[in-house]
Amino acid sequence: MSKRRTQEPTPGGARFFGDVGAGELYVKKTGVTVSDPRICEAVAGGAPCPDDSDGTCELWLGDESRRVVQALGGCSMVLVEGDLGAGKSTVMYGVRALFRGGGQPYIHIDGHFLNRASKHGAAIKSATRHDRVVMIDSFDYGFLKQSIVSKARSAREVWLPALDEHRSNGGKVIVTSHTEPWLRAKTRPESLEMMMDSISDDAEVLRVGGMIDAATLASLAEAVCGKQFAARYLVLAADAPRTAYSYRVMKQIGIRLGDSLEGVTQDTFNATVKMIDTETREKMCADEDYDLC
Repeated sequence: MSKRRTQEPTPGGARFFGDVGAGELYVKKTGVTVSDPRICEAVAGGAPCPDDSDGTCELWLGDESRRVVQALGGCSMVLVEGDLGAGKSTVMYGVRALFRGGGQPYIHIDGHFLNRASKHGAAIKSATRHDRVVMIDSFDYGFLKQSIVSKARSAREVWLPALDEHRSNGGKVIVTSHTEPWLRAKTRPESLEMMMDSISDDAEVLRVGGMIDAATLASLAEAVCGKQFAARYLVLAADAPRTAYSYRVMKQIGIRLGDSLEGVTQDTFNATVKMIDTETREKMCADEDYDLC
C-alpha cells in the first residue's frame, strides 16, 4: 500500500468488547450498527447513551483503537489493514467504544453482508446528513473475485458513490482490509486498482500486527477460562487450529470445557474448537446474512 502509515502498533489492553456495545442499535439482517446520542436521548427520554468506554473495561488493542481516532482528526479516511485474524475488527470495536464515550455518532457496516448493499447505501447517505462517521469492516470483500463472492460487484457499485458523496460533504470514513498479498490472490487486478483508487489521498493507514503477544493471550485466557485452567488452555491451543485464539471460541471453550479442562485431551479440544467454528458458520448461513457460506 502506498498511502501514509502511522507508526507500528503496540499490544493493547487485555479485554475484548463484544460485537454490539451499550448505546448501539443493531439493524438485524443488514449488518448495519448505528450509534448516535440523539437517538439514545429520543429512545431513553433524554438519558445519555450508555458509556462502556469509561475505563471499567479495558480495550483489547486499545492503543491501536485510540490511534485510529486520533488519526481521523487530521484526515478524511483511515484504513486499518492486517493479515487474517490480526485484529482488524477488534480495532473497529475499540474505535466504536471510544466514539460512544466521546459522543461521536457513527454507523458501522459489516462488509460480509454484501447482499444488503442497498441498505448500506441508505445508511451511508443518512450518515452524511447527520454527521456520522462511516465505518466499513471487511471493506475489501466488496472487491473480491465474482467466483468467490457473487455480490461483490453490486455491493461496491453502491458503496463507492455513497462514500464519495460522504467525503465530498466533509464526512469521515474508516475501513478495514487484508494486506496486499492476500488481496492480490483474491481480487482481479482491475478490482484491486479500483479499491486503491477509492482510498483517499490523505488517508492514514494503520497496520495491525499478527497474533497477539503471549502475555495478552494468557491474560485473556485467564479472564475467560479462569485462572485454574488458563495455562492448560494455552498448552492445548498451541497445537489447535488458529481459531482457538479467537475470543468467541475461547469464550465457548471456557463455557463448555472449563469445569473439566484439566483432563481434556488434545483430540477433544481440537474437536470442540472445530464444532464451535462449524456451529457459528451454520448459524450465519441459516440467517442468510453471509454470502461466504
